[in-house]
Amino acid sequence: MAGRPRKASIETVLDRAMEVFWRLGYAEAAMSDLTEACGVGPSSLYRTFESKQELFRRAVERYAARDAAGLSALLETDDPHEMLGSMLDQAARSYVDPVLPRGCAVLSGRAADPDAARVLKDLREAFRTRVKDRIQQGVEAGQLRSDVDPEATSRVFLSLLQGLSNQAADGADSVSLLAMAQAARPWVDSLRQP
Repeated sequence: MAGRPRKASIETVLDRAMEVFWRLGYAEAAMSDLTEACGVGPSSLYRTFESKQELFRRAVERYAARDAAGLSALLETDDPHEMLGSMLDQAARSYVDPVLPRGCAVLSGRAADPDAARVLKDLREAFRTRVKDRIQQGVEAGQLRSDVDPEATSRVFLSLLQGLSNQAADGADSVSLLAMAQAARPWVDSLRQP
């Protein structure tokens, strides 16, 4: 029987568990699915993570830190207008990565379990707040129009990313997603200081 995952393999276990949660959903992911994918026994998973909820939380947080890193790195772009456009393009490409399930596990993820749902909601809100703060900085620096509402704009932007994610999950290909990202460009361009 497999023992407790070594520290060096915890990341692998979390990655494999995330793929199961992403593919099946939180409620539908049985411990047998998780242990088979992770290559460890149920008692080992419980000793290491204490509960299915904790395994989910840690797996989703690792996913968000690793797979959303491309989008998060774009938050550092000097021009917030370019940041928004680049994020749409990056999402359109990454949401159809053939190695992973389609879409974004955090942006499109839903869970009936209240604790699991809160983990996803908190991660989405944390990302949206970072986008809002960056938009606010752009307004204050005169890079974006002074009448741009950072709160509303960040919510619209998150909705665009969620739409791309949902379309990818429904089978849209990269050409379609990139066309959608381009179709949103006039709105992004409208935010720029003339």
